[in-house]
Amino acid sequence: MSTQIYISGTSSSTSAGLFAQTADSTPIIGTLSESSLVGVGLGSLSVPANAFAVGDSYHAKLFGHITAVNSNATVRVKFNTVTVLTLPFGLPNITDLHWSLDIFFTIRSLGALGSVLTGIQFQHEEDAADKFSGHALTELITFDTTVDNTLDITMQFDNTSDSIYSELFTLNKTY
Repeated sequence: MSTQIYISGTSSSTSAGLFAQTADSTPIIGTLSESSLVGVGLGSLSVPANAFAVGDSYHAKLFGHITAVNSNATVRVKFNTVTVLTLPFGLPNITDLHWSLDIFFTIRSLGALGSVLTGIQFQHEEDAADKFSGHALTELITFDTTVDNTLDITMQFDNTSDSIYSELFTLNKTY
């Protein structure tokens, strides 16, 4: 039996591409405000009310460029205004280098008090070394599956000299 998902009113089978970013996101530059890393694209980041099923699993992959000056950052994964994962971490000096972000989430239960387990891994290059450093976390959060849910991924810095944008973002249903 094939799991069905909904994409803009139609259905598709498991392992379907749901969203592909087709332009860079708006750069987050010189602000201490939380801002979206999501650019415009094809497909949808929304799931209609009551369309999730227990076990539905997804993988979001982002790549881009980052500049930081020994600061702190926070990545948040959200459905509408509900934050389902918050990953705070420190950053060394980074000057226009690459970063990548993997997000995995699985629906654990349904309803107004449904739940989602979300895992994240944020990696970035460093100026001082020819290496990537990473930060990871998982969180199990209650969220409402009986309403329309739209995915957003945000970043916030504590230093106005920092900047980031995404060049690539894809969302796939994996189960």
